Amino acid sequence: MAERPHALSMFLCDQVTFEQHTNKPTLVGVFTGLSCNDFPSAPIRLDVFAALTNGNGHVALDLQVIRLSTDDQINGQSTEVDFPDPLKVLNLRFRFRLLSFPEPGDYMFQLSCDGDVICHRRIHVYASEDAE
Repeated sequence: MAERPHALSMFLCDQVTFEQHTNKPTLVGVFTGLSCNDFPSAPIRLDVFAALTNGNGHVALDLQVIRLSTDDQINGQSTEVDFPDPLKVLNLRFRFRLLSFPEPGDYMFQLSCDGDVICHRRIHVYASEDAE
């Protein structure tokens, strides 16, 4: 029977790369806020990195992008992964290439496994003239 993994970390960044032979992740440009010139924003490219452990078997993962002021999901991705050993750490990358934010405010990137939230990361999106 599959067991839900536990999240060790989750980060939003400009890019996640994996070293060819060791599969070590490198996170480039980690951030907690985004400045946009206009709203809805032009399509934004970003990666979400999550390190998961304690999983066992085949599980379904869903990453939702939620606008907190309305609780509307504005984007999302799903994947299925296998955890062959609960002691191993599985490093995952979710790539967004056409993510657009409808207006300034707070948004939540929420990772769920079989419907249960295992981690989340909040981001503040603001207009460029509102430099923070």
